[in-house]
Amino acid sequence: MDRMEEKEKARKRWDRTHRKRNRAKEFLLWARDWDYVPVEEREVEINRAVGFRFNDMAKCSCSMCGNPRRYFDELTLQEKKQLEDIEDQLKEFEK
Repeated sequence: MDRMEEKEKARKRWDRTHRKRNRAKEFLLWARDWDYVPVEEREVEINRAVGFRFNDMAKCSCSMCGNPRRYFDELTLQEKKQLEDIEDQLKEFEK
């Protein structure tokens, strides 16, 4: 096995460990809010919810939490700030 293959194996091993650790953290975050679910169903439901959340990492996809470009054809906050910076630079350049 050459050095590149070893590095790739190590990276994959690290990714697996990292995903496992993050999934466990997410499980704990979800578990504290699931007191209303019967105990027999709780673990199955939490694992299902964690799976959806872990693969997507978005808590919600409503218009208030989602991307403003998708719902309102607006610029994101970061894009607005960048445009303001560009406008300020142009004003300084014109002086």
